[in-house]
Amino acid sequence: MKIGVVTQSLLGNYGGILQNFALQQVLKKLGHEPMTIDYVLSNSAWRYFRHSTKFLIRRILGKLKPGETAPARLRTRKPDIDAFVKKHIATTQMVERYESNVVEQHGMGALVVGSDQVWRPKYNRFLEDMYLQFASGCDLKRVAYAASFGVDRWEYSSAQTKACSGLAKRFDAVSVREDSGVALCADHLGVKARKVLDPTLLLTAEDYGRVCADVPVANEPFVAAYFLRGHGKKSIEANRVFAENLAAKLGYKLKYFVVDSHDSPTVEQWLAAFRDAAFVITESFHGTVFSILNHRQFLTIGNAGRGLARVSSLLNELGISDRMISVENYDLSGEIKEIDYREVEQRLDNLRKDSISFLENSLKS
Repeated sequence: MKIGVVTQSLLGNYGGILQNFALQQVLKKLGHEPMTIDYVLSNSAWRYFRHSTKFLIRRILGKLKPGETAPARLRTRKPDIDAFVKKHIATTQMVERYESNVVEQHGMGALVVGSDQVWRPKYNRFLEDMYLQFASGCDLKRVAYAASFGVDRWEYSSAQTKACSGLAKRFDAVSVREDSGVALCADHLGVKARKVLDPTLLLTAEDYGRVCADVPVANEPFVAAYFLRGHGKKSIEANRVFAENLAAKLGYKLKYFVVDSHDSPTVEQWLAAFRDAAFVITESFHGTVFSILNHRQFLTIGNAGRGLARVSSLLNELGISDRMISVENYDLSGEIKEIDYREVEQRLDNLRKDSISFLENSLKS
């Protein structure tokens, strides 16, 4: 069956791109033909004018960041990200809005929404389309796979709640990525949801290893420090100091990188960092995921602003909840307990089988 995938825009978010890659790989293994609807973020004329004016003023005042470029009418992918998408992910033509004609044009018999924070209002300008409002008149299967609210509290307005609860009830099957998401679906959308794994966890380290096989293996052990943007200077500095102290304690070189920076690695290089690292310190959900997949020793810094539910839910399920820390309270002078990946892998394998079974059964005629 031809299946349309509805997710966040495939821009520079490594986790977002790789969850889409993984979901398509699994759907192909199940005998389907997946194709992601290539939605691109667009600015209205007013938003574009406003952002351009601010950029011009900051340039005149000499306050631009290194590598910062002028705002664009459409937010499109960087060349290296675009090359990865074209090579590994089947997509429709780029669209600025989700519309039913895309479904009809490609003969899609089902739409799968997920994963990532597709159901979080702050990350979705057209939230109702993430509940398939645009396809209301289409006769097809509707499945939510590992949809995420990102947080464990309800952020919808009353109007959004009313609209999305009605649309959610039209789904043939609903699954979410976090324990809290199951409760939010029941309490606010009035639907029963199943918890499943993020798509990235449905593949193995070997699957991703083939993707980054051309990236040379590092010739010395290192600590990979992978952090996200959007913090105050105090948090950024605290994370940096902690990473430096951790690397010094372990006696390893520190490789520090952030998402969306001017010198961001390619997707393949990003994957290779988790393949090769001796230890990982991160605050990213997908940074945590790829540490686990590659059986790396790691610590995850809790980031309340981006939502703790998705990380804590995964770590609890795998029996390694102690890997989430705060830099203020963690004592680096003591011994860092090693993760026993034999038990973790056994749990993960069982969850992987259950999640794939849910997806397979949800798409059956």
